Amino acid sequence: MTSSPGLRILMRGEHSVRDDAIHPNAWKVLRRLHGAGHTAYLVGGTVRDLFLGRQPKDFDVATTARPNDIKSLFRNAFMIGRRFRLAHVKFQENIIEVATFRRESDRFEEPEEEGGKGKVLRFYGTPEEDARRRDFTINGLFYDPFLGNVIDYVGGLGDMERRLVRTITPPRQSYEEDPVRMIRAVRAAARLGFAIEAETHESILALRQLIMRCPKARLLEELLILLKYSSAERSLRLLWQVGLMEHLLPIHHAYLVRRNHIPLESARPDVLFDLFSMLDLDPSGVDASVLFALLIFPLHLDQAGIQPALFWQGRMGGGTLTAIEALFNEFATSIDAPKRFRARALEILSVQPRLYLRQSHIRPEKFAHKPYFWDSFRFFQIATRASDLDVTQEIHTWEKFEPKPAPPPRPHGPPAAGGSHVSSPDQHRSRHGRNRRHRRHGPGRPGDPPQNARPETPTTPSSPPVS
Repeated sequence: MTSSPGLRILMRGEHSVRDDAIHPNAWKVLRRLHGAGHTAYLVGGTVRDLFLGRQPKDFDVATTARPNDIKSLFRNAFMIGRRFRLAHVKFQENIIEVATFRRESDRFEEPEEEGGKGKVLRFYGTPEEDARRRDFTINGLFYDPFLGNVIDYVGGLGDMERRLVRTITPPRQSYEEDPVRMIRAVRAAARLGFAIEAETHESILALRQLIMRCPKARLLEELLILLKYSSAERSLRLLWQVGLMEHLLPIHHAYLVRRNHIPLESARPDVLFDLFSMLDLDPSGVDASVLFALLIFPLHLDQAGIQPALFWQGRMGGGTLTAIEALFNEFATSIDAPKRFRARALEILSVQPRLYLRQSHIRPEKFAHKPYFWDSFRFFQIATRASDLDVTQEIHTWEKFEPKPAPPPRPHGPPAAGGSHVSSPDQHRSRHGRNRRHRRHGPGRPGDPPQNARPETPTTPSSPPVS
């Protein structure tokens, strides 16, 4: 281990990051940058998850290469952003985000100009400056895959050992700069099973109303991420405990208050948390419309005064649907839920009694072809499990109509040493994407297609990811 004021380095063998856990496409990007003479590290949540032995959901790279350099190195790189340009290096399986090391900008400071179309303004920096501008210490780690070193400028390794979520800058300053960081602190604690450090937690309690400054569309995006990755129940409980639910989901805050939950304290058992606990057991994920239906379902039960298990044994009259739609409209006042998701969520709830076959007279094979069937069935599985309703017979029937998964994409050849790509023969087709077939003359052999039949055109694969 190497240590100096503000810097701590764990060398290979002193940490748990495994190189074979790094996605091959991330290796291609890292090696291409390294081979061109640039420093290239894995960064942020990627390093955090690798350090903890978890599978990262994304692989992000930070480098000394400027955006124009990145673009010239990867023909499959697409530049995004205006003030701070990032590169999305697109592969068939995933996208690797590549960013230039940058520093926190001062609003009164003259930025450096980057040549090119539109004259983009950039604030470039060192790895240390890049680490210090990030949100939490556990997200400020770098991994040098060529030396095998984990590099820490911000105290993230200590907080990983103590299992704490802590802001890099003083928490009040951090939240005033970007109030969404309060939601992200909850998300990190919920996903990792960490605690929120005391000052970081107290500042959320004091500044939680700042969340109202954020655009509703951004709050929707953060909420949907919060309810993914098998940590939805803990996320909702933490939102309640730190007071953010009052501003992010005010209709649910009022619901829990009516049910005698005490604000800013640990929440007691409730059907709301039971539903998302069951969702967390399903690793395959669900559509946003199913999440909205799960959020509205306990509110409808409370408003109608019925027990969860009785919901599937009733009928969906016009008055019931109007009441549910009114709940969705109230929900949308704080979260910018698109109409298409709300409409599908309303369909999901409205057809639930039909899925309970003991009291339904529908034809399963016909109903299973409805466009809303699969999302409705996913909700049915989750909600009946949370309600302790025995629907084994129904589950067995409906699972027969589960769509078959698509076959995995055909590989284009193994990566060669150094991260270059070995093209398959299919990748050397003409620019117009088809292999010319010679017209057959004469009657042909038995079993051949008619001469005037259009030959089947093979699908053209995308260009090699890295060239």
